[in-house]
Amino acid sequence: MKIMIPYLLALPILGISINSSGANSPSVNVTQQTTQEQQRVQVDIDDLPEKVKASVGHNTELAWKILKAYLVTNPDQTTFYDLYVQKPDGETWMKVDKEGKVLN
Repeated sequence: MKIMIPYLLALPILGISINSSGANSPSVNVTQQTTQEQQRVQVDIDDLPEKVKASVGHNTELAWKILKAYLVTNPDQTTFYDLYVQKPDGETWMKVDKEGKVLN
């Protein structure tokens, strides 16, 4: 009996519940959770849409410089560009849609 107690305590953590409504027919219900992930594809900075580059002023005198760029596709097939930019006070990530609208 002492050995079973730790296993019974772990069941809620694992998402498993035991339904013992009938004395002769216990059943185990397993909850399964699936998550879809975003797809990230690195994009050459020169291949970015002009509106995306213009949104950060890439390669202009007082602008942020794009260091890395990724095209991100969400599970619902919407897309945005994840840009790693260098600013005068440091570096940061920003999200921009294909029309150049900053999302964060």
